[in-house]
Amino acid sequence: LHRLDIVYKRGREYVHSPDPDYALKLAYVETARQQAQNQPERIILLYEDEITYYRRPSLASAYALVGSTEPKARLGYTTNKKRRIAGSLNAITGQFHAQQRAHFGLTQLIRYYQHLEAAYPHAQTIYLVQDNWPVHRHPLLLNFFLTSRIVPLFLPTYAPWTNPTVCECYIPLRIESSVSCRLSFVLVL
Repeated sequence: LHRLDIVYKRGREYVHSPDPDYALKLAYVETARQQAQNQPERIILLYEDEITYYRRPSLASAYALVGSTEPKARLGYTTNKKRRIAGSLNAITGQFHAQQRAHFGLTQLIRYYQHLEAAYPHAQTIYLVQDNWPVHRHPLLLNFFLTSRIVPLFLPTYAPWTNPTVCECYIPLRIESSVSCRLSFVLVL
């Protein structure tokens, strides 16, 4: 096999978005990003996403000093409740807006979007880049967008790597909450 230039290789993880409009959707987002860079006081570009986490940490390996006791996951006596965070990352300034609730239904999501509008009172247009969670296309939300300054832009399906909110904000939160210690930060507005 070596003579034929065939070697034994380990497989690599590979994820591909099946969205036929992948390039087109990313082009819309890039156009919005350029507009926000050129007119940052009038046009805002926010990447938005939601995450569910459990209040109790799950057990995982963690670093500790040699000879010391292991970190303890203090669980308490109450139930392990789920929480939802909706967060938006400003693509130009890096500012992060978040709300935490027991759940995010349509009413809570509309209130969150109203909070985003209030955070940018001088903005003419707020582009909100979102994933394809079916709630984002619900008729009540689409009607809300018709009367607001928020313009939804949708990312390609099954492509979380295109949303910096996931990479910059939520992955560190998941890592921190999965180690065997208390959650050291929670985003609450």
